[in-house]
Amino acid sequence: MGRPLKKQYFGNVTLSGQAIIGNAWIQGDSVARPSWIVKQLTSSSYQWLSVNGQGPATPGQCYLVNGPITGPGQANIAVYPYNAEGGGATAVANLGVYSATVVTSGTGTVDADYGVGNVLNVSGGTYTNNQQGNVTVASVKLRTIAAAVGGSNYTVGDTFTISGAGYATNVVVAVSSASATGGVTGVSITNAGSKTTAGLPADPVTFTSQTVTNVSAAGATFNIGWGVNTLTIANAGDYRALAANPVTLLGSGGGATANLTYLVSTVQVTNGGSGFDDNGGVAAVTFSSGAATAVGSVNAAGSVSSVTVTAGGSGYAAIPTVSINPSVTPTLAAEIMDNTVKNFIGQTWSWLPNGYQLSGPTWAHINTQ
Repeated sequence: MGRPLKKQYFGNVTLSGQAIIGNAWIQGDSVARPSWIVKQLTSSSYQWLSVNGQGPATPGQCYLVNGPITGPGQANIAVYPYNAEGGGATAVANLGVYSATVVTSGTGTVDADYGVGNVLNVSGGTYTNNQQGNVTVASVKLRTIAAAVGGSNYTVGDTFTISGAGYATNVVVAVSSASATGGVTGVSITNAGSKTTAGLPADPVTFTSQTVTNVSAAGATFNIGWGVNTLTIANAGDYRALAANPVTLLGSGGGATANLTYLVSTVQVTNGGSGFDDNGGVAAVTFSSGAATAVGSVNAAGSVSSVTVTAGGSGYAAIPTVSINPSVTPTLAAEIMDNTVKNFIGQTWSWLPNGYQLSGPTWAHINTQ
């Protein structure tokens, strides 16, 4: 473990800034107080004297304990392993689009079609660095239909179907009204279908097949309009303020809206703080909600210089708050020797007084002043 502590680390007669300070409940006192070590008795017990002189005038023996001090004869000394120090850093999160669920497939005219592969911009919100979110139309469905040529001999209830390659679900429409000669005057959508490949049938459209009451029924063609069915994310964007759902999607076609959820896309440091360990040190970044994760990078000055998002999470409906803290938890000393300090679970570090730079994970600070 090394030699006993040097006297330079004892009491207030030593070099300024190097005297070890802890909390000790000295026999004859009523509470634990900030105290100096004045003599080492073993690797885990010392004679202590209060820093402010309010405790007993005679030094008392106290043993290091793992946890709060509960009675006389107990003391603890804080140990700050590499990456356990620093504070004052702040940051804000920006969000990117994670999912888009269609609310309105489109309400334009029959020639205001959406097509598979169309890229639509998200309207509203405030985004950074020209990072506007946009989505890609993954499939379309029949939005509106009108007879171009009515044909003849049709009966209300007759159906027409578009099927085949590129259709995940068939499009089916039905005659809702007909003229005296059986010409189609009205048509309703029975199944809007789902088209998953690019390219739309040109108006006027003749359906792939028809089911009719009168076998002589023929000649009907239709002008049809396609609306958005499903969406994928083309560019998540980087939003500092979110648009209210449902958002309008701008691009080809007209009237499509969607409800969006988000992931954490970036984190912007607003105050780097101070006192973090440099030489490759990192800071712990946490979010007030969701499953996003991130890590902060520490510069040579001991400030958090940037934050890298390691996982964006999913399903965010609001921007979470960000907390930046040391990535390692301080601990309590179980044994202190001249060169090493050990905690109560057996972890051991080489130690330095406060104010000295730690060179890596094998080093720690002991609380000194």
